[in-house]
Amino acid sequence: MTFRVIVESLTIPEASKRALSLRASKDDSQLKSMRMAGCTRREEVEALVKGKISERTPEEIAADAGTVAKKTKEEEEKEADPRSEEEKRLAREEELKELLNRAKERGIETQKRMAAEEEEKKKLRAERMAQAAYFAPIEDDKKKDGDDDAGGDEPEPPPPPDDKPGEMPPGGTATLERPPDDPKKD
Repeated sequence: MTFRVIVESLTIPEASKRALSLRASKDDSQLKSMRMAGCTRREEVEALVKGKISERTPEEIAADAGTVAKKTKEEEEKEADPRSEEEKRLAREEELKELLNRAKERGIETQKRMAAEEEEKKKLRAERMAQAAYFAPIEDDKKKDGDDDAGGDEPEPPPPPDDKPGEMPPGGTATLERPPDDPKKD
């Protein structure tokens, strides 16, 4: 609604040379009644700018609705809870003690659960290690005797290619020469 009011007030001549201050209102019954009567949004904004629509007090709103104005928060709390301040304080302390005991119990349960989970993880690790040892590669007899090669498991390099004059190696490069009668020759 706030943007609508601003945009409409820019186009209304009555709003020229006036300052607007927009804020939310709890009572929009006057605007609703204008809408129900068939007024356009432009007419609503004109009424706001001219001052025909003003904010009503909570008592006026309650009187229109036929109800008694709302009581303050403290009055409502006093009526809802007739206990004395000392009784309320003791009840709060008792509630805090219960909450702390529940939190302590949850903490103990959590520690037990985490310990059980850690024990389960240890068992799974032990099973995996046993499986890894079972499926580990068997070492060669040569390596057990200490006769392993100095070079390790690296393959031998391929033999060098046979170089024959005039023959191009496969995938090699060729050089091109210009004919002797070419005038572009350097």
